[in-house]
Formats: sequence, C-alpha cells, structure tokens
Amino acid sequence: MNVRQALLIGILGLVGGALLYREYYRKKALKDYEILASDGLDEEKVIEINGIKQWLSIRGQHVNHPIILFVHGGPGSPMTPMIYKYQKYLEDEYTIVNWEQRNTGRTYFLNKAKETEIQKKLCIEQYVDDIYEVVTYLKETYKKDIIIMGHSWGSTIGALFVKQHPELVKAYIGIGQNLCINEGEKLIVKETLKVVSGKDKAAYLKVVNDEDSLTFGHEKFNPKNFGKHRAISGHYLMKGVVSNAALVKMTLLSPFYSLKDIRWFFMNNLKLQAPLLAELGQRDLREEILQYEVPVIFISGDKDWVTPYPMVNAYYESIEAPYKKMILIHQAGHCPMLDHPIQFAKEVKQALKIIG
Repeated sequence: MNVRQALLIGILGLVGGALLYREYYRKKALKDYEILASDGLDEEKVIEINGIKQWLSIRGQHVNHPIILFVHGGPGSPMTPMIYKYQKYLEDEYTIVNWEQRNTGRTYFLNKAKETEIQKKLCIEQYVDDIYEVVTYLKETYKKDIIIMGHSWGSTIGALFVKQHPELVKAYIGIGQNLCINEGEKLIVKETLKVVSGKDKAAYLKVVNDEDSLTFGHEKFNPKNFGKHRAISGHYLMKGVVSNAALVKMTLLSPFYSLKDIRWFFMNNLKLQAPLLAELGQRDLREEILQYEVPVIFISGDKDWVTPYPMVNAYYESIEAPYKKMILIHQAGHCPMLDHPIQFAKEVKQALKIIG
C-alpha cells in the first residue's frame, strides 16, 4: 500500500465515522424530541401558496393549543434545522409552525425549476402576502389563534403583516427586531471601533472606510467587505454567544435536515436574496409602524450586534400598542432562543399569559 492509498483509506474512514456519528446523534435527538401526547401534532406539509409549493413543519404536544407561526430570518436563513435545540420548551403550551419561505431551504428545492421566475418577483410585499396565505391556511385548518413570532428579517415582514392584518393576529413577538438595516450597520461600526484593537483595528478601518460598500441597496455594496465587517464586529461585540461554528454543527447534526436539505447552506445566499436585501436597505420600520393594534413583545440579547438591541429598545419606547413588553436576555446574541433556550421559552410564556 502506498502513501496515497493509505491517505485515501484514512479519509474514507474519517468520513464514514462522521456519518455514523451523525446518524447516532440524529436518532437520539429525535427520540428526545418526540411528541408523546396522543393528541399531539408532528406534521410536515407542502402547500400551495401564491403560485408555488411551500414547506411547513407543525409541532405541538396538544392540538388544542394556540399556534405560534415562526417567521425565520435571513432573508434565506431557515431555523428548522436548529429547532431541536429550543422549541420543545414551547411545545407543551403552543403549537409551533416553522415555514420555510420562498427561495429558501426546502421551499427553494421544491420550486427549483422556477428559480429565475421567482427571483425576478422577489419583494417584501410578496413575502407579506405569503404570510397572509399561511395564516389563512392555519386558521382554516386548526381553528386556533395565531401568534406571529418573527426573527431578524422575519421580524420585518412579520411586523408589516401584523400592521396590515391585525384582525388575524392574537399577538406579535419580534426577536432581534430589524428596523433599519443600514442605520443598524452604522451603529455596529461605531460600537466596534470603540473596542477593536491592534492589527484588527487597522484591518477593520480599511473595511469600513468605504461606507457605501456596507450599505444595502447601494450600487457599491460589496458582499466580501460586508462579510469582513460582520466577522470582525462579531468577534469583538458578541463573544460568548452561539457562534457560527456552533450553528454549522447544529445544522449538520440536525434530526430535521437531511444531507440533501443541507445543500441549501452551500448556496450563494446573498445572490439569491439580492432583490430583497436591496429593498430592505430602503425600509425603516421606525417611520412605517409607530402604532400596533395587537399586543407586542420584543426579545433581544444584550449582545445582539446584528440587529442592535439599543435600536430595538429605543423603538419599543416610541411605539403605542394595547400591551407592549421589552425582554432583554443577558449574555445572549442575535439568537437568544439558542443561547438560553429555557429562559427564552419562560419569558415568551410569561409574556403571553399576561395577554391572555
């Protein structure tokens, strides 16, 4: 056996071992996450929404519980692969629906033949219309109150939907509420410059020197530069919270995502979502929505420097709603449900019980 053959055998052994471990981990996670109640729900559905097939996961310990529709972030970042890390702490009192949005995850693969046609029509209002169809379907099928829970980008379209259709919603929960993405980036840069040091400071100054390259919707927006900005700012401002490496591990070991599904995370997301990101750069919810007709709950991590928590807190102070609550989770970042899943669920349940 020569060196090349030995190396190939070694690599195959490592890959095989990794796949065996993945299968063992996934089976254990599925068992730990099993819906045990006789009247529980554990369904995956593909339904027709505004001309394309879209994918839903519906889970809860009791069919008679209110529904939380989770509107994921991104654009293009499905949370479904990671729900096994936090969602079970909510499923005893709520039915949780995860919807993979158009041009995202399994919904993307269901409609790959229409990729070009779908991308040409991408706009924020299309996603708001999709939420309307999902909510209508859930209300007609399950006859339950609907709570919208939007995360990051999902909080933009979630809040806009609630503004347009308050009659369909029991309450709104914004996690890492996005307000004005370009103003948020300016605040992140300002905060990073306070703490970055050494060689990193020199590198960061080069990255942020051209503000236009970090501005969504600007012709000079540079995805590579933006990625460097987020990497350095995240290193200095979000230490101790769930890392990108941890998110990758959660996804690779997910009991709810096959290796085929995981292909999504190797796609060029910035390119696929480009029309949405450009439009998002022109929107500012601080100007569009100052009054809600339903109870509003905001949840932020005190280390969230993706949608900066000081902006969310200031917005919370400025809005009017029948009931409003700001929840700040300490030592948590942009995904507080992953940083502190039990505390996150407890805060959600307490806030919703007050609403009744």
